[in-house]
Amino acid sequence: MHSDDEDFRTDLEDKILRDYLDFEPFIRLYEKEVEEAIRNGAFFP
Repeated sequence: MHSDDEDFRTDLEDKILRDYLDFEPFIRLYEKEVEEAIRNGAFFP
């Protein structure tokens, strides 16, 4: 990623990574529940 403002770039990268790591457990839970619903035939009406 090119940036003329390295402080802004690194701050943005830190924020993106922190946001992802905070939300990642919810993504995994959602994926697990969707997979289970598909296996049980309850995902598609």
